[in-house]
Amino acid sequence: MQLLGVLESLKGITSNQVASQCVLQSYTSGNAQLVNRTDVQTLSQFTAHFISDTDEDRGCNFAAYVPLEEGTPLQMAEWIKYLGTFTNSENRANAVYDAVKTNYLCLSKVAANLGTRFKPVVAWIEFTQGMWTFVKESYILQYVTDAGAEIVDATITDKRFNSSDPEDMDNFHAILCTVDVVIDQTYALEPAEYKLSTFLENINVSHDSCYSFVSNRSIWRFDKRIGASGTLGNRSNTITSIISFTYVMI
Repeated sequence: MQLLGVLESLKGITSNQVASQCVLQSYTSGNAQLVNRTDVQTLSQFTAHFISDTDEDRGCNFAAYVPLEEGTPLQMAEWIKYLGTFTNSENRANAVYDAVKTNYLCLSKVAANLGTRFKPVVAWIEFTQGMWTFVKESYILQYVTDAGAEIVDATITDKRFNSSDPEDMDNFHAILCTVDVVIDQTYALEPAEYKLSTFLENINVSHDSCYSFVSNRSIWRFDKRIGASGTLGNRSNTITSIISFTYVMI
């Protein structure tokens, strides 16, 4: 809505835990109201109610918004055209998408040329309930290959690694020995407090270890949009995510 220049058309949100300061300002100024997601009567008063969970019963004004079901970053970004049809912003939506696509393909081409000399091996990982896993969403894998890198061999990463199991962690560390870059997608309740030391403690690795991604300081964090409240901008922030979605942990 911000990129379309029609944020004033956003009249309701079902959570105030958002990373966008512009949306929060719209809420605090009274332009957008906070609505309980179960308040069907109030939600039915809006022209359109955008949802990502299409399995639940909804009012007749719901509009499914499911870019995460797409397989590539640009397919996800193209959903801005869908939003544009609801606000008579089709021309603006096309212009925004074309600009993002042009920039993305340009950077991909540059990365591909650089990749002829060296392709770093990337592990995109996540720590949940004491388990390490390798992220496998197709659009994420596309991010990595379009950046001129390659994902660590999927045939050896198709499992969960228990941080409390020494054998599991030995196997996990053996895989990380083959990796040049790590992108950590672990959810943090307090994102600003999630430090490099937190990550290293979770993978049971010291600051002076010989892993190349540690010694070369090639540890990246997903993602870099953090609101003042600590809310993390997530993967549904499609257009922004394509432009910049990580920051280095130091």
